[in-house]
Amino acid sequence: YTATTAGTNLRATVRLGGWSTAAQSGKYGIILGYEAPASINTQVNAYTFTQTSEEGTFPTTGFTGATFTIVPKDSKSVTDYTWTSDASWVSVTDGVVKFTRTGTGDKVTITGTPTSSQGNIIKYSFTLKSWFIHSGSTRMSWSDANTYCSSQSGYSLPTIAQMILRTNHTATLIRGTGALLNEWGMMTRYTSARFSDNTYWSSDQLSSGSHNNVSLRYGGVYFSSDSSKINVVCRQGL
Repeated sequence: YTATTAGTNLRATVRLGGWSTAAQSGKYGIILGYEAPASINTQVNAYTFTQTSEEGTFPTTGFTGATFTIVPKDSKSVTDYTWTSDASWVSVTDGVVKFTRTGTGDKVTITGTPTSSQGNIIKYSFTLKSWFIHSGSTRMSWSDANTYCSSQSGYSLPTIAQMILRTNHTATLIRGTGALLNEWGMMTRYTSARFSDNTYWSSDQLSSGSHNNVSLRYGGVYFSSDSSKINVVCRQGL
């Protein structure tokens, strides 16, 4: 006999031929096992991060309004599970994970427990390394932008590499882990996050009096004189 349903305070009853009464076991429990999801999908800018482990490599960057979907194995539906998060700044509903406020560098674990009590519990953990905020629609000179980020506790202007990993000056966006745009895709599509279509200052200096700036829409890298008024994004290492 193989049990397929989890439970607590269970008893097994056995009665063999010739027995006048059945024998009953003591109380026991059956606990479901754990498994990784099939994949993690960024549904806003469609990309699939295939998973083989309960310890995920995505995401490493975050911002308020970020969202992704946990995909169960074997074509099961996300509605077949009850979902929970162990972090107060992370919500999860029907497998859709959202960052609802400023995150931390503590490990976050999402679990999906089968509503039927049959099958394994989905478990997915991730740990952020960077958190990003921005100045809204306010544009600033490079000096003012640098001061603005420094005035936010623990934040600074990000490098180009922290915003986008690239192979050339005007790199085509390649999805993957490690940098903000590579992980999440076009930031302007996360409407609740209110990123701008325009470029953002980086801490990378091109030459005296000018710094690079990055499009968080398409991933282009440009340069402007430090007196130019450009959008501001700030990064905190976690």
